[in-house]
Amino acid sequence: MYAYFKGEIIKKGITSLVIECNGVGYNISVSTRTLDQIGDIGDTGKVYTYFHVREDAQMLFGFMSSEEKRMFEKLITVNGIGPKAATSILSTMTVTELAVAIVSEDAVSISRAQGVGKKTALRLILELKEKVDNEELTGAFNNMSIPQPSSITQEALAGLMALGYSSVEASKAISNAGTYDSVEDLITAALKNRGV
Repeated sequence: MYAYFKGEIIKKGITSLVIECNGVGYNISVSTRTLDQIGDIGDTGKVYTYFHVREDAQMLFGFMSSEEKRMFEKLITVNGIGPKAATSILSTMTVTELAVAIVSEDAVSISRAQGVGKKTALRLILELKEKVDNEELTGAFNNMSIPQPSSITQEALAGLMALGYSSVEASKAISNAGTYDSVEDLITAALKNRGV
C-alpha cells in the first residue's frame, strides 16, 4: 500500500520514529540499524515501508533500503516469526550477514536476536535457505577483499565455522586475510588476523 515515506524526522524512539509528510506524522517501527542511519531530528528521512494489518492493530514498518524490506518480507513468511521478531533480527544482523548465516546454517548467530530462540532460528534456516537471493549473498563477498566467493573461500568459511566461529566472524576474518591458493593457507591467515 505504501512504498516509502519521505519527510522531516520529528521524533526518534528506541524502536520507532515519526516522519511528517504533508502535515501528517507517521509512526513507523524500525530496526536499530535503520534508526542509526536515518539521520537526526529535523533532517529529511526516507524509509521504505511495509504496512502490517492484524485484527487488532495496523502498523507501519520502515527500512533504509529495499533490500532490507525484501528480507523482512521473507522473514515474516516463516512460521513463528512476526514483524517484531523480524525487525529484531535485522537489528542484530545486516541483510548480507543474515543471508550468509542462513545459507551456512548458522543458527547461533541468528538466535542472538532478541525474541528468537534456536528452534526458531533453525526453522528460519530450513524455510529460507533456498529463497536467499544471489545478490544478498554476493553482497557479503563484495565487502571482502576476495574477488568472488571461490570454492577455497567457501571451504575456508566452512572450516572456521567448524572451529566454532559464527558465519559473521568467519566472513570478517576471511575478508581481512587476503587471497590464498589453498584452503589451509587462507584459514591460517584468517586465524592469525583474529589473534588466534
